[in-house]
Amino acid sequence: MEWYDFALYGYFATVIAKLFFPSQDQVFSLLMTFGAFASGFIARPLGGIIFGHIGDRYGRRVSLLISISLIVLPTALIGLLPTYESIGIAAPILLTVFRLLQGIAVSGELTGSGIFLLECAAEGRKGFYGSLVMCSTYLGLLIGAAVSVLVSLFYNDTELLGFAWRIPFIISFFFGLCAIFLRMKCQESPIFEAIRLQNKIIKRPVVSVCKQYAPSIFLISVLSGVLAVAIYLLIGYFPAYFIANLHMTLNQSMVVSFVGLFTLTLCVPLVGRLVDRVGAYKVFAVGAGCFLVGSYVIFDLLVRGGSISAMACVTLTAIFLSMIAASILPIITAAFPANVRCSGVSVGYNISMSLFGGTTPLIAMMSCQYFGVETAPAGYLILSAFLSLLALYFLNKNNNSHKTAPFHLESFEMGR
Repeated sequence: MEWYDFALYGYFATVIAKLFFPSQDQVFSLLMTFGAFASGFIARPLGGIIFGHIGDRYGRRVSLLISISLIVLPTALIGLLPTYESIGIAAPILLTVFRLLQGIAVSGELTGSGIFLLECAAEGRKGFYGSLVMCSTYLGLLIGAAVSVLVSLFYNDTELLGFAWRIPFIISFFFGLCAIFLRMKCQESPIFEAIRLQNKIIKRPVVSVCKQYAPSIFLISVLSGVLAVAIYLLIGYFPAYFIANLHMTLNQSMVVSFVGLFTLTLCVPLVGRLVDRVGAYKVFAVGAGCFLVGSYVIFDLLVRGGSISAMACVTLTAIFLSMIAASILPIITAAFPANVRCSGVSVGYNISMSLFGGTTPLIAMMSCQYFGVETAPAGYLILSAFLSLLALYFLNKNNNSHKTAPFHLESFEMGR
């Protein structure tokens, strides 16, 4: 649900730029649009604190119910929002406010659902179940891409600018109601129930985890950087680049993006099975290493032009990214004991998404402008991969648990 919403903003970035940030300079309009996109990530550390506290204090299920409820309304309101032509400067301001609300809500989603499912998963299956969480994320993006493609097929450019771009945002409200109903039927995590029965719930879990596990929070923030940069290149920067620089139509851009997301969605659960066999740390290291040596190839394919090169670009990105996505949740979730797990993971992961993720399309465009080379963003992806490998190394030294199992299973119980 949440990533369906995020996908819509990326795929309709050029439309939103014209309607909410009109300018004679197309690059400037896109920069402003990606600036509003990034604003949703400014609130994510705050949201991580809020939902981390709720998850550790009141339960994983409660946190997930609140987060999905909060994301439904602002997304529907974006679809109903008047444009700059109608209400002037209030339009981009309100758009940014709704993005901030989305950022707060989404901060509890992926980490909360990941922790919930991993705590319910059988031993030896946590890698696969963790990959399903990430797979559902990309499935949401894929559905967003599919709906966007369908809308662009049924309506011409004039109709898209007029009203058709609003349709996918508005129908997300009904998806949200289905998600809320499903979560109301879920039972609480058995590990949280054990914490509750043993009276080990901490009143201020965020304060406690920051005092006792600050190095782990820092390391998972850096570790998650390559995931953040790669996914927001794929769903945010690449589609806009195809239109603005390769002169693709909106429909062509969405089709290429759909191929990348389909590849990613297909590969993640397959790699998840591998994680249970060889270990999360090894799979993550291979994925980050691929970005370290292959980022320039990705951007070389991007700037060549043509649909074949564009599809090769997104496919290669998706294959490398699948190794990161399938292995990251077991690593970061096992870094904290159960009674402060939501707080530690939510704070660390959302700091990374805020610093590396939402700013990625903006930094990619600015680096091209500054260096005058369209392959310049490759350097940012390489840097994020290098830093993630360093973080993995130090996290490995701090937690030797993966030497006896793909990842530390005892940390999913009552502590390390």
